[in-house]
Amino acid sequence: FLEHVGSIFEWLQRAKTMASLPIITAFIVGIATATPDAFCAKVGFVVGAATYLGGQFLSEPHFLHVFFICFLLSTGSMFFAAYCTPFRRLFGKGPPVPVEDTSSSVVDIVSWRWLYPVIASIVVLVAVLTGALQ
Repeated sequence: FLEHVGSIFEWLQRAKTMASLPIITAFIVGIATATPDAFCAKVGFVVGAATYLGGQFLSEPHFLHVFFICFLLSTGSMFFAAYCTPFRRLFGKGPPVPVEDTSSSVVDIVSWRWLYPVIASIVVLVAVLTGALQ
């Protein structure tokens, strides 16, 4: 398994990439669309992790090329899980319900009166610290 890894840093990059692939896929699809639900995220997570783990045994393509291919497969599996009704019924899931934003703003967006004095003091402090460290 580790015979084709050149250094420990390359192995760490591959390990971090494997951990981040399903998370990035679920985040991007969740932000971009309203229909996929938690079941779709779980399917995409499993498919992404499994395909990337399998792609680690390939010696020819770079691990980022494998990452992109696995990202596409994971995204496709999420959409498959969202829109293929027989697949959802197989796992006892109903049709996904699109998320609608019905909330209104509850945060006061009036500008803070001390905003510009605080920004100016931070800029002055950074300039003084930079000058003192030179």
